[in-house]
Amino acid sequence: TKMDIGKGKFWLTKDGEDSGLAIKETHGYEQAGCNICMDYVAEWSDVSTGSVGSPDGWSTVLTRTDAGADVFKGAVAAGLIETKPMDEVKPGLPLLEKLAKGKKDKNGKVREERVKMGLPIPPEY
Repeated sequence: TKMDIGKGKFWLTKDGEDSGLAIKETHGYEQAGCNICMDYVAEWSDVSTGSVGSPDGWSTVLTRTDAGADVFKGAVAAGLIETKPMDEVKPGLPLLEKLAKGKKDKNGKVREERVKMGLPIPPEY
């Protein structure tokens, strides 16, 4: 009935029962494109959300454009979203930054290998 990723695990809920599988055990099932994608945090979106960096029950929200900020501020003003600054939560933004950089570093090497083999890679934008 539900899937989630948190605390280093891929969580499944079925019939009210939760079971978790370590993220590292799921890597063999990833789409091949995940190994050449450089974007962990939806850098070209107006708004991106995810659980990384936030405590349980919260989401990290990054607004990247004026349009995205307007939508987010409107939802907050309407009482649809409760907020708190990222610098008040743990693990916070440093974890998100670390993981985003790690994806770029790791996948950058895969992309370089593909180019050396003459294989195509998508643009980085």
